[in-house]
Amino acid sequence: MAECTRKQFHVTYRKGLDKPWLVTLDGEIKSEHTLKRDAAAAAIELARVQQPSQVVIHKRDGKIQTEFTYGDDPERTKG
Repeated sequence: MAECTRKQFHVTYRKGLDKPWLVTLDGEIKSEHTLKRDAAAAAIELARVQQPSQVVIHKRDGKIQTEFTYGDDPERTKG
């Protein structure tokens, strides 16, 4: 099986910023937003254009809230 080259966009919260909701890819900030819903929409748009990709949306505490996958989905595994 080939190694997955899926891009993984994260929507995270960083306290103390004017625009605390960030969209990142490989640790690099792609965009900053005041509202979480705007950050999620931006991440989804980036992911749709750059398939195969995944969007991981985090809560303020850093825990994963939800994930979306675009393009070829890897084989499902137990766990």
